Amino acid sequence: MNFAALTFGQFTVGRGYTADSTLNLGPLRLTFLETQHPVPAFAVRIEETTTGKVVVNTSDTRYFDGLAPFSQGADMLLADTNFLADQPQPRWHLTAPEAGRVAADAHVGQLVLTHLPQTVDLHELRDQAQVTAGNVPVLLASEHRTLRV
Repeated sequence: MNFAALTFGQFTVGRGYTADSTLNLGPLRLTFLETQHPVPAFAVRIEETTTGKVVVNTSDTRYFDGLAPFSQGADMLLADTNFLADQPQPRWHLTAPEAGRVAADAHVGQLVLTHLPQTVDLHELRDQAQVTAGNVPVLLASEHRTLRV
């Protein structure tokens, strides 16, 4: 991948990374986990180094055992949740129950469902995630929602 092509004058600098990379950007430390998706995708763990607050974004991925350890203890988990429980294989995105399970297994502070489908009842999606998330609050991402970590 040519990350340098993302550099745009004085405004952005494209920086390459791999699953073994750590990027320090101001007060943020970013680490990565390669996900299971047909095109290269990486989950990202973002730690604010002065407060220790952590946000994890699963990015595009199907469920696999590495997601919960990578998300362990995050204050907020943004989970690529594109399917209800009954979605047949192959799936390249999480089902709602899988997203909830990752959140519960990782003991995160809150779960935000992202990459939402347009063809299902989003309240049902949230409810399915909540069942497996247990006591972890589950929210739906939305265009004008502000989230606090």
